[in-house]
Amino acid sequence: MGPGFGALFAEPDLWQWAFLGLLPLIVLFVTLVWLRVDGEKGHGKLSALPYRRLALLTLAVFLISGTSLTEELWLRALFIVIAIVFAIMTFWLDAKSEHNMFPRGVTSLTTELGAVYWILFFGSIVLAIVNTYSTFYLQALYGVSPFIAGYLFAIQSIMWTVSALAVATLPRKYESEFLLIGLLFILAGAVGVWLTVDSGPVTLIAVAIALTGVGLGFINNPTISRIISIVPESEKHMAGASVQAIRNIGISFGAAASGMVAAAAGLSHGAEREAIAFSMSWVYGVNSLHPELHEDFNTRICKLGNLGIRS
Repeated sequence: MGPGFGALFAEPDLWQWAFLGLLPLIVLFVTLVWLRVDGEKGHGKLSALPYRRLALLTLAVFLISGTSLTEELWLRALFIVIAIVFAIMTFWLDAKSEHNMFPRGVTSLTTELGAVYWILFFGSIVLAIVNTYSTFYLQALYGVSPFIAGYLFAIQSIMWTVSALAVATLPRKYESEFLLIGLLFILAGAVGVWLTVDSGPVTLIAVAIALTGVGLGFINNPTISRIISIVPESEKHMAGASVQAIRNIGISFGAAASGMVAAAAGLSHGAEREAIAFSMSWVYGVNSLHPELHEDFNTRICKLGNLGIRS
């Protein structure tokens, strides 16, 4: 529904109003939370929130978002470096805290749990890079309408849902195989977008985007299942929330990275078709490297799992 909603405003060149159109939903959500959520019950009180860690993580995301507000490459790089430092500080403080927000070992490179989270992180980066400029280049390079571009963009989400539901019906003993298949789909899709972004046709671009969605669907259930089965009983309540948090951090970094690469490759306001095609080729060329890191972590998961190193 999202692409269609946005396209209703984009078609008549009123895209800014799409954000205002979300205000009623935001007000409704905040009202329901205020009326229905009791801050004095559950695992803790609102007064016990880890404000310092949340502030650092929020600042990291804001800095990443701030990269879109400047065209200076060095300033974008500075924002990203500071954001990485803040993110590292957040996880370092969290690991030392008695009341942690994330499961212990979430960033470890030597455990199965850490490897699963790193797959989620890099998967989210690929997701963000594929999506950040998709509606833009489909319109700029191929003359596709905002409405059609929006639904070509939505193919990824549709295929993600379909493949995730399909995988959910299959035996869990094949989780490692599902992870490998999913990562290969992501790799094929990322390379496919890179190869077709300039030359087309739009149909092949849509197929490549769909492949990334299929891959994300294949790794979705196995990664979440692994995390829930690995974390101690005392941390299972935070496993689900931490998955989405890691995904959101990855999406933020992926969007910022795509903007940096595009800017470095010459993308600017009012750029000609050749400049747009060149910058997009660089963005998706860099993106095609990430799934190889996925496969490295998947191999590590299999090895660590066989050795019994869980967390």
